[in-house]
Amino acid sequence: MNHCTNCGAALEPGAAFCAHCGSSVGGAGGGYGRGERQASTFMNIARGAKGLALLGFLLPWVTVSCANQPLLRASGLDLMTGNARPVEQPAMRGAGGDGGLGELMPSSSQVDVFIIAAAILIVLGLVLSFVLARRKGALAGMIASAAAALVIIYEVLIRLKGAVAAAIQENAANSAGATKGPPGLGEPDMEQLARMISVDPGVGFWVTLFALVAAAILFAMVFASADRKRPGPTY
Repeated sequence: MNHCTNCGAALEPGAAFCAHCGSSVGGAGGGYGRGERQASTFMNIARGAKGLALLGFLLPWVTVSCANQPLLRASGLDLMTGNARPVEQPAMRGAGGDGGLGELMPSSSQVDVFIIAAAILIVLGLVLSFVLARRKGALAGMIASAAAALVIIYEVLIRLKGAVAAAIQENAANSAGATKGPPGLGEPDMEQLARMISVDPGVGFWVTLFALVAAAILFAMVFASADRKRPGPTY
């Protein structure tokens, strides 16, 4: 018994299409065969894009600054593992070796659950694109890519700035209560300090985001192509 070259399912004798995934058998129809090859190419490129998105986690993702002073730089992996550390700024140090404004920046020892969720979605979509039939795999890859893109947009462009500002304000309040504020700052105005915080996306964030968008588009094209080519019901 013959088997489908796309999904491996057993084929009925004389079948022109696979009953499991809808792929043509034996390249029936020249145009259809070219469409199948094109869909396979798009599928592989989409998978490669998801792999590139994962590699983007190793590159710089964010730079946290206050009044144009860089306080923290972190890759996606740093955010996932809680290994982000403040930037050493000698110019920010006050007398006696105190850290000045740098003392307000917390060491991030907590993992970022949103970045972890995005990474899991990327890996899950990539795995499903291999183990499922082409149409279902493309749908899973498309949904996972789009969801991961939305998660990282929310985390880096929206939530992270507020979280960092809140942490700095808390550290500033604690420091002011214990030592009357860090050297050179007196008692900082909390609202003004929050407005001075900026979170700038790095190259790794943009690489991951654009790769995810490209993967979602390519998976959508494969899904639409497979949907159009599925054989209709026979009576």
